[in-house]
Amino acid sequence: MSSPPSQAAAALEQAEAQTMPLPDSRPDSPTSTVSDTASHKSDPAINDSPTIEEANTTVPIDVENEASSIDSSSKETDHSSSTTITPATNVVMPKIVISTVNSEHHASQGVDATSTNTDPVSHNDQDEDKYIDPYDKANGGDVVKYFFTSSTRKQPHSPVSSDPACCNPHLHGDSDLYIKARDKSGQLYVFEVVSTVLEKASPKFENMVYGTDVRGNREVWVWELSDNPLGLKIMFCLLHNKFPRALLVTKPKPSQLYTVLRVLEDYQIDLEATNFHLLAKSWTDVFRKSLPKSKLSDLQALYVAHKLGDFKSLKELVRKVAHGVGIGKDGSLRDENGRNIQEVVPIDKELLKNVENIRGKHIEAVLKSLRDPYEYLMDAEKSNGRHYCKSVDGHLECNQKLLGSLLSNLLQQKLFPIPEPRDYNGSFNSLAEKINNMEIRGLLYPGVEMHKQRHTLCKLGQDAVVEKLRGGKEDGPLSDGMVEYMYFMCKRCGRFREERREFESYKEIIRDLNLLYRDDFQKDIWGWLDPDNSDTESDTDDNIDDEDSGFFDVVDNSVWIERKVSTDLETREF
Repeated sequence: MSSPPSQAAAALEQAEAQTMPLPDSRPDSPTSTVSDTASHKSDPAINDSPTIEEANTTVPIDVENEASSIDSSSKETDHSSSTTITPATNVVMPKIVISTVNSEHHASQGVDATSTNTDPVSHNDQDEDKYIDPYDKANGGDVVKYFFTSSTRKQPHSPVSSDPACCNPHLHGDSDLYIKARDKSGQLYVFEVVSTVLEKASPKFENMVYGTDVRGNREVWVWELSDNPLGLKIMFCLLHNKFPRALLVTKPKPSQLYTVLRVLEDYQIDLEATNFHLLAKSWTDVFRKSLPKSKLSDLQALYVAHKLGDFKSLKELVRKVAHGVGIGKDGSLRDENGRNIQEVVPIDKELLKNVENIRGKHIEAVLKSLRDPYEYLMDAEKSNGRHYCKSVDGHLECNQKLLGSLLSNLLQQKLFPIPEPRDYNGSFNSLAEKINNMEIRGLLYPGVEMHKQRHTLCKLGQDAVVEKLRGGKEDGPLSDGMVEYMYFMCKRCGRFREERREFESYKEIIRDLNLLYRDDFQKDIWGWLDPDNSDTESDTDDNIDDEDSGFFDVVDNSVWIERKVSTDLETREF
C-alpha cells in the first residue's frame, strides 16, 4: 500500500493531467476526461470500487507540512505512471481539497482539485421555478428564436387570427404589439403598435408592458382592450405621429371628441407631450359649429373645450355648469341628480375651482339683491326713501307695499330668513327659478288704468340681476392659473389671433410676465434672445399678446389680407 505522500503526489499528477489541454483543443473547450490507457493509468492505491463514505470523503493537504514529502517523493520514479512530477521552487500553493467523485454508470473515478475558499453551492429545484418564465414552461422550455413583428423582416399579413371583416391599422414598421378592440356593433379592430412608444407616453401602458401584460416568451403579443376603438385609434395615431389622410379630411362630432379625450384621460396621456396641437385648431372650429346641436351635456362640453383650448366656449360653458351644480353634504359639487361631478366627468382641479368660485359669486349676487332691499325697507329712517320707489309721490305707501310683497314672496319660496351665501347648498338655477316666481309690486291704485299708474316702475331689481348673470354678457371671474393655461393653449394651437378679443377682460393677467414665464425654462435662456447679434438688427416689438407662437404663422395671401383689414385690432392697446 502506498504511503500518504505517494498518494498526494499521484493525486496532484492526475489533476494536472486533467487540466492539460489536448493538442488540437481550443482554450475554451471542455476539460478532457482521464481514462485508463497505457501511457496514463489511475493510481493503483485508490480502490476501484469505493464505498459511499469513501466517495464523499475529502482529504485536505497542508502545503507546508507536505512540501518536504512531495520534494523527496518526486525524486523517485513511480512505476504506475510515466509522468514525473518536478516541484516548482519558491511557489506559494493554496490549500487543495481532493475529493473522489463517482462518475455516471460506474466509470473510472476522477479527482477534482478545488480551492477551500469556494463555498459549496446548494441547489434547490423548488427555487428554480421562480426564475423560469411561465411561457417557457408552456413551450416546454423552448425559447422563441424569432418574433413575428421584428423590424428586421416584413411580413405581408398580421399573425393575429380575426374575423374576415377585421380592420387592421398598421401604425409603424417596428410594431411588436397587437391590440384588439370591438365597437358596439361587434366590428373588430386590431392595432399594430410599438410597445415602447406606448410605455414612454403613459404610466398605465408602462405598467401593462412591464407588469400585468408582459410579453414574456410569446411569439405573438396580443392584448384585448374594452375601450372605444375610435378613442384608441386617435390615441395611437397621436403617439406614433401617424396622421392618415382620411383622418385629416373628415370632421369629428363633439361627442366623438369627448370619447377620444376620455380615452386619453384614462390612459394618462399628456396632450402637451403629443402633436395634438396640429389638429386642435380644426377640431375647435368643428366643435364650436356643432355644439348647439350636440347631445353632450354642459359638463361634457366644458371638458372638451378645456382640453382643446377653446377659450370662448369655455367661458360660456363654465358659467352654465356653475349655474347647474349644488353643494353636497360632504361639501363637493353635485349635479342635478346628486352625483359628484368629478365622478361623472373628470374635469381638471383648476377648472373645478373656477366652477365653484363662479357659483358662489353669482349666488351671493342674487341673495344680495334680496337682502339689500329688505334691510333698506325695514329701516324706519328710510321709509320715505326714493331708492326703490321711482314715483314723484306716495313714497311711504309704496315702500310699505314693496316690503310686504317681498316678505310674502320670501315666505312662499322658503327663503326667509334670507340665507347666507355659504349656507345655501342649492344650485343657481333653482334659486333663479324662485326669483322668477316672485311677484313683488309697489303701490297700485284700484280702478286706475295701467298706463295711468304712477308706481309701475317701482321694483327691487332682483329680476335684472338674475337676467344679467344668466345672459353672460360679462365675463365671469376666472383664476389666474386658468387664464394662463388657456392663453398658452391658444398660442400653441395658433388660435390667439382669433381669440385675443376673448382675453380683453383678463389683460392684466396676460401682461403679468412673472406669471406667464413661471416654469423651468427661463426667458433669458429659452426665449428668442441672441446676445451675439443683438446690434445687427432693429429690435422687434416684444409684446407677448400680439401674435401667435410662430409655429402656425403661414405666410399666404389670406393671412396678409386678414392682417391688412384688421390693422385696428392689431395695433390697439390691449
